[in-house]
Amino acid sequence: MQRIKHIDILRGIAILLVVFGHITHIGPLRTYIWGFHIPIFFIISGGLFNKEKYMGTANFIKCTTRNLLFPYIFFYILTLLYWIFIEREVRGGDISIISQLIGMVYGTYSMDYMMFNGALWFIPCLFSMELMYWFIAKIKDKKILIGILAITHICGIIFREWIGWLPFGLCASMIGILFYGAGHLLRKHLLTKNFIKIKRYKLVICIFCFAILQYLCLPYTGADLAGLKISYPPMYALIAFLGFSLYYMISCLIGNSKWLEFLGANSLVIFALQEPVYRMVIFCIGKIFGIATDFIRENILMCLLCTLLSICIILPFISIYNMRIRPLLKNIHF
Repeated sequence: MQRIKHIDILRGIAILLVVFGHITHIGPLRTYIWGFHIPIFFIISGGLFNKEKYMGTANFIKCTTRNLLFPYIFFYILTLLYWIFIEREVRGGDISIISQLIGMVYGTYSMDYMMFNGALWFIPCLFSMELMYWFIAKIKDKKILIGILAITHICGIIFREWIGWLPFGLCASMIGILFYGAGHLLRKHLLTKNFIKIKRYKLVICIFCFAILQYLCLPYTGADLAGLKISYPPMYALIAFLGFSLYYMISCLIGNSKWLEFLGANSLVIFALQEPVYRMVIFCIGKIFGIATDFIRENILMCLLCTLLSICIILPFISIYNMRIRPLLKNIHF
């Protein structure tokens, strides 16, 4: 599929927010970002979902496995080895390696099973979500489809209290499928450039209005989908859609940005590697300059610096992955 500039820009903005949101411990800023940054990826994934290009369920499962599960396994093993041989003695030395290996099969974020790189929860969660939506999307009546998505979302929110973590992020994927489905239903509007043709001053006014709405909703914002923590469940979807809409309009306003497009096109690699990398960056800055970790993570300029340094360190890995690893994973036959 041909790359869509404003979608890649949006993904680029979102992955920067993810990295910065993980680094910073500034309460209000972290709460604001976590209210919508993951739903942005779900909505985009839904918008890019095209059931017509697959030759049945088996073909869809094979393609989704190649696109998500194989990269997940690769990054899981890579970052686990890094943790075992480099980080384990200074971070989580009392954690069993076996428990972390079990985490790869369990595929759900938990400090018992994926403590070395919790960000990897997103990939198996998206895998579960795509499989779930494959069958839901067979419903032809849009009203019934929307109803099923809403019911699944509500059930996920309820189950998080009763059941908690389920294998392969099933509970989180039930919550997030509302965003995935919305992306698919709005596919034509999201992927076309019609919105970009709106006069810039009107777009700026819309951005300003949505930013105000987000600010007004901030007291009701509080979400950690990985940890199944949602402070105000009735407001979660609304706040997430507000955040998506705001940054979608910003991406349309930007129009062209090779740097953001590059980050967006390679957001999966950044997502998978950012956690061990930014921990290393924070550790090195702290040791070299004699700065406390808490100060680094509670200072906005230091957080921005750590975000940029982390991205720069990941850049060579993106090149290696695209040139060497990705083709190998794509050619695995099963």
